[in-house]
Amino acid sequence: MDQSRLQTAVMDACTQDIRAFKPGNVSIGFPMHDMNATDFVKSAEAIISPITQSAYSVGQRIEFSVEATHRVVSCNTNLGIVLLFAPVLRALERLREDLTLDSLQKALHMELTELSIEDAQACYRAIRLAAPGGLGASKEQDVQCEPSINLFEVMRLAANRDQIAQEYTQDYSGVFGMGVQSLMRSKEKGEAELWAITRCYLDFVANQPDTHVSRRHGLAVAQATQDEARHVLEQWEICGNAAEVWPDLLQIHRRWRENKINPGTSADLVVASILIMRLVDANSYNGTRH
Repeated sequence: MDQSRLQTAVMDACTQDIRAFKPGNVSIGFPMHDMNATDFVKSAEAIISPITQSAYSVGQRIEFSVEATHRVVSCNTNLGIVLLFAPVLRALERLREDLTLDSLQKALHMELTELSIEDAQACYRAIRLAAPGGLGASKEQDVQCEPSINLFEVMRLAANRDQIAQEYTQDYSGVFGMGVQSLMRSKEKGEAELWAITRCYLDFVANQPDTHVSRRHGLAVAQATQDEARHVLEQWEICGNAAEVWPDLLQIHRRWRENKINPGTSADLVVASILIMRLVDANSYNGTRH
């Protein structure tokens, strides 16, 4: 797949994500915590070249994308997205067979297990620049120090406290197994894509405590957020109509916004799911606004 098509897929995934309403997150018409939709669009435009540059390693794609983002916005809008995108886009270059969900995940497994110390060093520089909230300190391989092991091993150490690290160590089982499958189920039901993205996001929030929320507010708050997402999903299943749960979605959005609860890692996993759908051409609808 040529770079132009990859850039289109990256931009489309990021744009659709910001168009879709996700309680506790930024979307069009719903700014959050001094960030708005324009910041995310600018960030997407900034990363499309470095994240898809075939000459770059995974670490370089992460570092150069975060640097490009830093030049256009003053906040961390896409570190998680970049961390998830870089191995997937690099894995595409390993494919020697038709691009399918299975073949992409197999190529991704190879890419992840061959990550280097240099990838870890570049990733650490990117994280320090992005300065994500609630990062804290680690006893081993702390991000403020230089890593002495490769990026896969770094992620394995962090997997019990960070969902993105967990994805690295499990061949993106959450993205392929939950995110992509959620989007595909919604497509089969004839649901508009933006609603499908909202549902996919709630699936992630409901499935396990969001680690961004856990870091910022503690596990109890993350679990309560998880329960609220489950409740809305249950109501959605009962009524079968996305429009009927809109008041519930607005209600939890306002409550989460007031309490500065942002299931941001779940949102990042959704964007990665959209990207993979685009890359394998499994998703063909145009998307309609709420």
